[in-house]
Amino acid sequence: MKSNRKTRIILYSFLGVVAVACGIVLIFWDSIGDAIVLKSRITAYAKVSPTTIVSAEDQKSNDDYINIVSEWIENKNNNCPEIVKRYATRKFVFPKIRTVEKYFKGSKISIEEALKMGVKPDLEKREVVSVEKVTIRNNVFLKVEYHEKGLEHSWGEYEAQLYLLENNVAKYLINGGIFKDAVSFVNLGKNSLDFIEVSTSGGGSGYGECLYMLDSDKKLKEMLAIGTWQCCGRFYEDIDGDGTAEVINTSRIFYPDDLIKILEAEKKDYVLGPFVHSLTIYKWQAGEFKKLGEYYSIKPMEK
Repeated sequence: MKSNRKTRIILYSFLGVVAVACGIVLIFWDSIGDAIVLKSRITAYAKVSPTTIVSAEDQKSNDDYINIVSEWIENKNNNCPEIVKRYATRKFVFPKIRTVEKYFKGSKISIEEALKMGVKPDLEKREVVSVEKVTIRNNVFLKVEYHEKGLEHSWGEYEAQLYLLENNVAKYLINGGIFKDAVSFVNLGKNSLDFIEVSTSGGGSGYGECLYMLDSDKKLKEMLAIGTWQCCGRFYEDIDGDGTAEVINTSRIFYPDDLIKILEAEKKDYVLGPFVHSLTIYKWQAGEFKKLGEYYSIKPMEK
């Protein structure tokens, strides 16, 4: 019995050491991966299966293709504004510092009360999750969040309706939908307006986001529209430290038109190639969003 117990202790100790070693290797590997040069990332991404027989002609065509895409990305990134380049080449993580944006929250009211105000959700097909009354400066909004009946556990089945409340009467403004909080209210900090943030499904793993303002006629005016696709996202961060958060959008994208023209001129098939990823930064300046720049890369599609 003592021998078996000793054997188990040794075995568990060994497994613990292996687990720690694996964790260290993964951390080290992640750091190495961040340091891989662009062409190496593209080459690794474009490798064919070891079991596939590739002719010398096909291999040369593939190498030429890699070089064209690599050169295009390198030229674009070399001309990218320094503030965008600095941000994009750091480790791709969601920011944890210098975020200055403020989300507005309201108070919950009953759906019965909202119905009396004129809210009209389709209660035959949808089930109301919550009704929130939000006051921002002199405007009062009603946000009705719901999901299709029987699909309450599906993250992609949430929708929201936004109403403006005037004289206790709800005036419909817009629909949003893909996940919870598809409609939100955000201020980006110093010199920023109060924006209405609306997310909409783009099909599959894509979705769109728009930032609106309420104009003097009490109508929504689109100030910024962005799209996000495949395991990426939009977030806010004050990257220049001026007290106003920038809008940072990362997304997998189709090849831009100028790259397509280059590939077509070289008779290269761009449809079967890897997808380009982009990181784009927008800044609120002088009453509008200005695009500071866009940085490109080839990244493995991680889940």
